[in-house]
Amino acid sequence: MAFCTHLNKEDIGRHVQLCLDLLHQYQWFVDSYVLDFFVDDHWKRIPKTWQHWLKVSDAKDLAQWLDVGRPLKTSYPVPLSLLALRKAQEVLSLGRNPLENPAPIAEFLDLKPSDPTSNSWNTFQDEFSAKNQTGKTLLHVFRKHIKPKKQHEISRMAQVSDIVSRKCHDEKNVIDIGSGMGHLARLLSYTHKFNVSCVDIETDFTASAIKFDQDLRKSLEKRQNSHDQDSPKFRGPSHVTFRLDPEMDITELEEKLASKFNHEDTSFTYGIVGLHTCGDLGPLLIKLFVESPGCVFVQSVGCCYMKLNHCYPLSTFLANQPWHQFSYVNQELSCHALEMYIAKLQEEAHTKLKTHCYRANLELMISKKCPKARKSALKTVSRAHELEFETYVNRATAGMPFQFGLEDFQEVQGNLKNWWEVVTFYSLRLSFAPIIETVQLLDRALYLLENGHECALLPIFDPFLSPRNHVLIATK
Repeated sequence: MAFCTHLNKEDIGRHVQLCLDLLHQYQWFVDSYVLDFFVDDHWKRIPKTWQHWLKVSDAKDLAQWLDVGRPLKTSYPVPLSLLALRKAQEVLSLGRNPLENPAPIAEFLDLKPSDPTSNSWNTFQDEFSAKNQTGKTLLHVFRKHIKPKKQHEISRMAQVSDIVSRKCHDEKNVIDIGSGMGHLARLLSYTHKFNVSCVDIETDFTASAIKFDQDLRKSLEKRQNSHDQDSPKFRGPSHVTFRLDPEMDITELEEKLASKFNHEDTSFTYGIVGLHTCGDLGPLLIKLFVESPGCVFVQSVGCCYMKLNHCYPLSTFLANQPWHQFSYVNQELSCHALEMYIAKLQEEAHTKLKTHCYRANLELMISKKCPKARKSALKTVSRAHELEFETYVNRATAGMPFQFGLEDFQEVQGNLKNWWEVVTFYSLRLSFAPIIETVQLLDRALYLLENGHECALLPIFDPFLSPRNHVLIATK
């Protein structure tokens, strides 16, 4: 959790610098591909003291080392340098444990702490429990299309929007950018009475969103036709197909949105929400908030950092650092689900991770047989860890312009017994994921501060359900 204000702007900058120093020190780790483990002999680059501990440790030891928020009680003494790395990662990473309640959001916005909406998180069911029978009926309609993960995300996101809007004089015009199939928009419209305009580039998503809107409207009409006088009015979201890009014309976008909100000009005010906006779309929301006089709040949860092409770094501070650039492989690493991986190790499901060794061994074979085919996209092989290596290879390379003979398999057979080394290398590399994400999130916070806007970064989702769980909030 980070409250980013003008009073601690320099501290945030120093924090980012320390993150970059750590990443730069271990750059070979974060730049490495696990599939190159045998090709580039990654194991030899790991310090000898680390190699010894990694070989004698078991899956639960490794899980404990990765879980930096908990005490470390391993079967064998951990090298001091590994302990130091773990502590650095703990101190520098933004906390990922979800807020127990929305009170810190109200605190940041300087709202009354006695506000009942800040006492606890609404569940998806809670969003409808205060309604009449129609609300219960519509809960069923919503559930038909929304998985539990999405239910968790949109119920919390909608509650945050409700709190933030009160800071902005009960602003009820909201633009849901990257709205997908409109699940969040419908919840905002029906439960929290927002006027929502959805913006998405995918016409298929928009078509699905409109269909789901119609399903919801039909359910309401049935209740009204049954003489249910308490049936609520449902305006429903509107939809705009529009591509946002770094060179976008904000005036054009606002003219489109103004017509959807039934405003005669673009002088209306509104807030922006974005739930798991992919790649550059997340930073573009923040730029829109900064550059548009009518935008009074932004609430953004990003994802898919590896698709950032134009909007990183966003802040002048980070752009001026000697080393700050991330490659595709770095940014892809930051999107991994660390908590789920730790759970897999703790549940002794780690034998499934033998697949990493299979893939690394196959990459070595490809590098010798057909170097031009290195890092090719191969066939997905289900339950690969249960297969013989040769069976895995044949299925993964089906349709490739080469075949492997008996001598090819014999040459790499000895590597298969080293599958635990591949897993431990994968785990060490994965431990840097929260640091990379921290840099990218704090870059957005610094950009807002540079443009005169204080903000907060808060983990609101359960990371087991939603690994990208930090929401960035700013108001004018």
